[in-house]
Amino acid sequence: MASRAKYDYLEPLFKGVIDWKLIETHWRDLMRMVLSIKAGKVLPSTLLRKLNSYSKKNRLHQALRELGRVGRTIFLLRFVSEPAVRRQITACTNIVETYHHLLDWLHFGKHGVITENDPDEQEKRLKSLDLVASAVIFQNAVDMSLAVQQLSAEGYPRPGGVGDGESLFGGAVEAVWRLRGGHGDGAGSF
Repeated sequence: MASRAKYDYLEPLFKGVIDWKLIETHWRDLMRMVLSIKAGKVLPSTLLRKLNSYSKKNRLHQALRELGRVGRTIFLLRFVSEPAVRRQITACTNIVETYHHLLDWLHFGKHGVITENDPDEQEKRLKSLDLVASAVIFQNAVDMSLAVQQLSAEGYPRPGGVGDGESLFGGAVEAVWRLRGGHGDGAGSF
């Protein structure tokens, strides 16, 4: 007698069953929505706002939710079964987290808290912070490029291809990258 395997951490992700009949019944309406968005006849935000204003018992709303569950399930299955997908998502998440750490490091005054209640002023502060971060990133890219060019001019060999698992110039780029914080002191002085 075969016992059913128990996956304590995965089972909560895959609860319920997709209602394929509901999707099939409303397939034409769902495609009409997609074509209307693609043709520019309606904005996605307008369509979603209208659907959300309906009762959750609206069948088209339910069909769209079921279709979303299909996509979520496919994504979760790929995430669980394909290590390359997990690595890619982890790498992308790390990039975003690193950017947020940079913003935290650059944000000075009032301990990084935006105290204005005016949404326009809040947006202005965030855009200004993003502009400063972009300038720091650009300057670091220029500095790193110059360092790599200098290493190349000094005769350090360049490996076959970037992304093949070898580090460029035997770790020189990584060493330069560690110096990336040298353009500011976190208190606004550059």
